[in-house]
Amino acid sequence: MKRNVQLCCFQWQYDNSVFLPLPIATLAAYCEADPEFNEHYEIDHDFWFVREDPETIARGILACGATVVGFSTYIWNEQLS
Repeated sequence: MKRNVQLCCFQWQYDNSVFLPLPIATLAAYCEADPEFNEHYEIDHDFWFVREDPETIARGILACGATVVGFSTYIWNEQLS
């Protein structure tokens, strides 16, 4: 059975603009190019990338049954991550 990997990128939302999660998408693409990674892990592509309440995000991560969780960190969100 493959282990579930969940990736999170906490972005600011400016007006109605939401930016794509480039750092975690790049990490996912790199990992999925490795056959050994694919043998043991599966990345959940329902990325968390909109600024939401941390408790809501934590509940969502727990609900998806992630074995591994990766967080993208920036200078402005280091305390949130």
